Amino acid sequence: MSIDEILEAMDEELDRSKHMPLTGGKSLIDPDQFRDLVKQIRLNLPGEIKQAQALVNDRRVIINDAKAEAESIIRKAEENETAAYEKFSSLSSSNLEKYKSEVQS
Repeated sequence: MSIDEILEAMDEELDRSKHMPLTGGKSLIDPDQFRDLVKQIRLNLPGEIKQAQALVNDRRVIINDAKAEAESIIRKAEENETAAYEKFSSLSSSNLEKYKSEVQS
C-alpha cells in the first residue's frame, strides 16, 4: 500500500469508529489496527523519500545538461560570429559584393 492508501484507510477507520457519549465527540478505535497502519506508513516512508530524492537528482542532472548545452551553443555562435566578421573584414570591396550575394542566397 502507498502512504496515501494507508492514510485513507486510517481515515476510514476513524469514520467507522464508535462515538462515545458524553465525551465531546471522542471515538473508540481498534488500537492494534491503527498501530498496524502507522507501522505501514513508517515502512513505506523511506521508499517514497528515496523516490523523491531520485527525482530531484534527475532534475538537477537534466538542468545541468541543458545549461552545458546552452553554453556550448552560445560559444559556437560566438565563434561563428567572429569567423564571419574576420572573413567580412578581409574582403576587398569587389569581393564584398560577391560575399553579400552568397550570404543572401
